[in-house]
Amino acid sequence: VVVFQDLSEISMLREKAKRSERLAILGRLSAGLAHEIRNPLNSISGSVELVLDSPDLDGQERRLLDVVLSETDRLNDLVTSMLQVGRPVTPQRSEVDLRSVVEEVVEMARCGPAETSGTRIDFLAPDHPVQGWVDRGQVKQVLWNLIKNALKASPEGATVRVGITPGSYSGTSIEVSDEGIGFKPSDKERLYDMFYSERNRGAGIGLALVRQIVDAHGGSIEVDSSPDRGTVFRVNFPGRP
Repeated sequence: VVVFQDLSEISMLREKAKRSERLAILGRLSAGLAHEIRNPLNSISGSVELVLDSPDLDGQERRLLDVVLSETDRLNDLVTSMLQVGRPVTPQRSEVDLRSVVEEVVEMARCGPAETSGTRIDFLAPDHPVQGWVDRGQVKQVLWNLIKNALKASPEGATVRVGITPGSYSGTSIEVSDEGIGFKPSDKERLYDMFYSERNRGAGIGLALVRQIVDAHGGSIEVDSSPDRGTVFRVNFPGRP
């Protein structure tokens, strides 16, 4: 007699429990730190902006103060992301034209980080609306994080591609690919771990937030990457029940 038992569901539930525990710990930590960090950040940025109004500053001093403001904004974004991961919000789903949502985020990225980094963004999508049953704000957050990561991973002059494809049973896939150095297969399991990042300036929170939002929608994420060949993130959102 040979007995087989499928333990994949049990393993998946254990992994979800571990992620929930980590999120709970981060939630308690971030709630306590956010207020204490934001107060001095606001004081720093306000003081620097006042100093920048002085006519006596030379070019080098202005550049240094601009760096201070930039780093202050980066820390504020980090605190905001920690709070979002630590306090997950249930998706408020509605009928959304995902094509217009993706296009909106792409245009924001083209006018912001893409222009700064000298990187091109190509948008590939059907000519007609692509309906989805999602939380519009949370989907924009997923896209913004994935596109920002792709831009940071790609060298100057490279192309980041963003595409949207209607799937079966009204499901939809959104794909973001870059031309960066990729990552090793051994790193794939740790991609969504908080505070794990291949980039020196990354905190690893963005992908943790992406995973949390996609899981809350009942979707999935596929990753295809290899060293020196770039990375493709494919997010699959289910259709309306």
